[in-house]
Amino acid sequence: MFKNISIKFIVLILFVLFISVFLRLYSLGYESLWTDEAFSALFPEKPFNEWYWLKEEVHPPLYYVIMHYFLMFGRDEFIVRLPSVIFGIFTLIFVFKLANGKENFSEALLTILLLGLSSMVINIDRLARMYSLFCMLCVMSAFFLKKGLSEEKGILPWAGYLITSIALMYTHYTAFIFLFSVNIYFFIFWKHNRKYIIKWIICQVLTGLSFLPWLKMFLGHLTIGGGQLLPTPDMKIISDVFIHLIYGGTFSIPVYFYPFIFIPFFIILYFGGIRDYKKREKWDFYLPVCLFVIPLIITLSISIFTSKKIFSEKHFFYALPFLYIIIARGIEHIRYKNKHLIAIVLILLVLSLNIYSLYNRFFLEKHQNADWRNAVAQMESLAQNGDLILIQDSLQCNAFFYYNKKIFPSYTIGHENVPQDISALAEMFDRIWLFRCQDWLHDPYGIVRKWLMENCILKEKYFYFRIDRASIITVELYECKKK
Repeated sequence: MFKNISIKFIVLILFVLFISVFLRLYSLGYESLWTDEAFSALFPEKPFNEWYWLKEEVHPPLYYVIMHYFLMFGRDEFIVRLPSVIFGIFTLIFVFKLANGKENFSEALLTILLLGLSSMVINIDRLARMYSLFCMLCVMSAFFLKKGLSEEKGILPWAGYLITSIALMYTHYTAFIFLFSVNIYFFIFWKHNRKYIIKWIICQVLTGLSFLPWLKMFLGHLTIGGGQLLPTPDMKIISDVFIHLIYGGTFSIPVYFYPFIFIPFFIILYFGGIRDYKKREKWDFYLPVCLFVIPLIITLSISIFTSKKIFSEKHFFYALPFLYIIIARGIEHIRYKNKHLIAIVLILLVLSLNIYSLYNRFFLEKHQNADWRNAVAQMESLAQNGDLILIQDSLQCNAFFYYNKKIFPSYTIGHENVPQDISALAEMFDRIWLFRCQDWLHDPYGIVRKWLMENCILKEKYFYFRIDRASIITVELYECKKK
């Protein structure tokens, strides 16, 4: 990475990486795990012969395999989230190399500066989920592809591309969109790429064959669904997603102010992704453009014309490094044309809004995770023998069981369990603790609560929330009436 780079530039790179690492590690274990993160911590602990639960999980297994071994170092919140931070740092390193760090140092440095301080990227890199790993593999795949397309006799870059492509398929099913976009890119620049067609075909065949052992599981996952809770994209939703991707997005902007946010972005996009200002080889110059624009078109088309609503900042996160390469390239070209003041203003616009978003994420209560840690801890301090725990959502129980230290009888309850199951439970136990979260989804008419209010006595009620009132955790203690 540092070969042929002066000491001054090395110091700048290390400083940017230091700030990026600090922001990803700062208070990493402070917030409670939310339900998907708790899933990442609980189930990989099981022996591999007990991984039958993957049939019900809608993601491939590679991330969970990595977590299975990493959890040997511990299972607290910091350790559970640390792998994602590591993947995020490697993403910055490979983005620097993908952005031609040796030949175009200022562009590459600006790229990792924007990416390293991106509120959206930092937020994802601090989650105990597979998105950071997936993003790293996408960048590595693009890097090895670029190396392979520039070395006629080299075989190692193609081996790297093959390995990362296989790893992508076993990390997240969005890999189909990314790899399909890479295929489209390959044939768009057929004039340059055709001499590598044999290596390309071999990589495609081996990638497909490597996925065959997982094919049956994948077809089963297709029937489970996913993403249906997201709305169909319209201009407002698309704009909001881009505000999150570019500026962090954890702030409120009136709709009429959107043009002032997006006009500078389109100026940057023009110079960075459309106008080949340095006359670089087009296959190289347009690689990040294709790997951002093509997945964008595909993701939008799927979300608009099918029942799979997958267009969100989280599901499009993997394309963000390519977008920031384009942004950095555009800003650098404006500076190259002696428009230094404009370039500085554009850099400050992107960075300042992201820093403000970081402030909101780190210090404002409404942008923190729901407080499962304290909710479970207080219940355990007050619970006693003869108590029953009801969790009003089969998904939220992941977070509950992660923090549950004292073993009380627990039961997942839904409106379909009223009255038969819940009445039988009320006869068996003295008191019932009801954990509620996202009532609007799991019991919108309050059937479970209504039955408990009519047949039991409400003794205590506690509220726990840090993200917003839509994700509030309500813990209610009921005393059962014995017949």
